Amino acid sequence: PVNALAAAAEDLRDRDGQLSGKIRLSAPISFSQRTLCEPLIAFMQQWPDVEIDVQLTDRHVDLIADAIDLAVRLGNLPDSSLRARTIGSIRRPIVASPDYVAAKGTPSTPDDLADHDAIVLTQVPDPERWVLHGDEGEIQTVGIRRRFAVDNGDLAREVALAGLGIVVLPEFFVHEDLREGRLIELLLPWHMQPLGLHLVTPPSRLRARRVDALIRHLTVALS
Repeated sequence: PVNALAAAAEDLRDRDGQLSGKIRLSAPISFSQRTLCEPLIAFMQQWPDVEIDVQLTDRHVDLIADAIDLAVRLGNLPDSSLRARTIGSIRRPIVASPDYVAAKGTPSTPDDLADHDAIVLTQVPDPERWVLHGDEGEIQTVGIRRRFAVDNGDLAREVALAGLGIVVLPEFFVHEDLREGRLIELLLPWHMQPLGLHLVTPPSRLRARRVDALIRHLTVALS
């Protein structure tokens, strides 16, 4: 088959440990801007003959139709013929700014969230019901009062920093804010279910060595 011949030719170009050629990579926008850039730079410095063509998008692209070699995906993966490697998970803490807490108080139980202003992400199912998880496996679903809704985590973070509500965001959005005290984690140990972090490739077993090398590199860098 043509695909087998192309893969064999790519493998020959990658022989003797010298990787070369193009890798087409798809990844989420905000995650990539905050987390993926440094590992990609390090990989390209290690392999100067490898070209990386990155497509940033928050939609799930069709890897085969769009000729994508590797995709970084967050969350639950639907059943499919794609090959996936889960390399970690990302916490989703409940956070607010010190100004918000000073003005509106600190919730002490998940049920208290019903009396607070919430910033919600509309791309998740049922955004006005938060399913919270405790460290010992307990689960509680709470209805929240929406003050601001948006389909972008960066804007949700900015609204939270302005003191306008409580938000649940993946930790890569807020870890520096938590460390510097611009945001406070609330309701510990409660949090929303962590997001799975996955590397996904097309179903073919034939894969260029440069793609395998990038998978190994990202597995170490992002785990």
